[in-house]
Amino acid sequence: MLLFLAVVRRIAILLGATGILHAQLSSTATISGSVADPTGAVIPSATVTVTDEATKVTTTQQTNSTGAFAFSGLPVDPYTLTISSTGFTPYKESGIVLHPGITENKDIKLRTGSATEQVIVNAAEAQVETVTPEVSNEVSAAQVSTLPLNGRNYGALAAVMPGVQNLSAGTTLGTGGRATSNVISINGSTANTTFYALDGIWDENTGNMNAISVLPNPDSIEEVRVFQNDYSVRYSIMGASVVLLQTRSGGNTFHGKAWEYLRNDLMNARNYFATTIPPWKENIFGYNLGGPLFIPHVYNTSRQRTFFFWNQQWVRWNQGLSLTGVTPTSDQRNGLFTSSTPIKNPATGLPFPQNSAGQYVIGPLNANSVALVNAIYPLPNYSRGSLNYINNKPAVTNQRDDEIKIDHHFNPHWSFTGEYLDERQDYTQSSLNGATGGEVFNTNWEEDFTNNQLASSRSPR
Repeated sequence: MLLFLAVVRRIAILLGATGILHAQLSSTATISGSVADPTGAVIPSATVTVTDEATKVTTTQQTNSTGAFAFSGLPVDPYTLTISSTGFTPYKESGIVLHPGITENKDIKLRTGSATEQVIVNAAEAQVETVTPEVSNEVSAAQVSTLPLNGRNYGALAAVMPGVQNLSAGTTLGTGGRATSNVISINGSTANTTFYALDGIWDENTGNMNAISVLPNPDSIEEVRVFQNDYSVRYSIMGASVVLLQTRSGGNTFHGKAWEYLRNDLMNARNYFATTIPPWKENIFGYNLGGPLFIPHVYNTSRQRTFFFWNQQWVRWNQGLSLTGVTPTSDQRNGLFTSSTPIKNPATGLPFPQNSAGQYVIGPLNANSVALVNAIYPLPNYSRGSLNYINNKPAVTNQRDDEIKIDHHFNPHWSFTGEYLDERQDYTQSSLNGATGGEVFNTNWEEDFTNNQLASSRSPR
């Protein structure tokens, strides 16, 4: 409990520090429509109610003079819509699933009848976007949490959406940090031309536009939505397409989950270039918990005002690698070189002398240069063709992800959401795989520390 209160306090501090808040887009949804009688005549002053099926929060309004209604700023949850008017049979439709940034349109015709009857729709048909011209597709929370993801990266689900491609299909994707790049290509575009937003916050490395800042784990994601064409100008910060990531929220009942994903080298095959099976130890584990925030008999006893969602994940990953290259031999470090053509002294233009073994003797060598070569370049340990060195040193990832989200409903027309996400990673890798080294030797490596944070506050209604 103390840890929870400490995190909530930190959220309050971060949300108050306007310097770290990013430009924010709306990640909420809208239900709009009209109410008419069987002849198509509009029904003004009809009572329209929407109920969030996850939190049980209810919002009510009357249709205007043209029979229209609109509920904006709704959290992304399933909803129940009820409509009633004097002289007409009440209408009720449940299971209306909303999506971030999407308007769900409902044009309802009420039947004439008494209030003792009711029209109930339990399974609404799939809706076609008719309010806006945008073309979009989504991956639901059920798909994210149940489909296999190599590396626990939502980008692997790109193939389930038309027009979207995973550029690294068949390979393990990273879990975040500097070692992870975006792999989603939309309508044939490159990966760095897409705009990414997490719960309405611009979530992207603005240095190369090729990696998102905080990579939410699949068990924290409610939906992944891709806008491909004709979307609103509010998303036109960059690129020709948009990826919206929506995280989960708490409800009026407690729900939790714990997980651990394990891979190791016990069943792995040997790499073609390796003499042994490279080490591979992968552990990804965590938990989440969501529900109402209340104090029995004191605060939020109805469990319909304040909600929380807490998610944590750890990554412990030793990824085996087999990097091959060329290193100076012992003879070469002593100035002895074998060549089928004469090796000439650049100072005189004449060939260097040869020893009894036919090797050219080059020298004198600079002692400092030889010492540097011996310190940085290991001796050969491998022989295959022109290659004489192999490095099986693994890439090591240690990572922790935290997310806490608080939703508070002051009244049916005003609610507040605050959240804080923190991603910390220590990643060590051989230089060839990095951005600065370019060598394969185990005496050279780079270590990257990543600490990305996102904080947001918004009043969705």
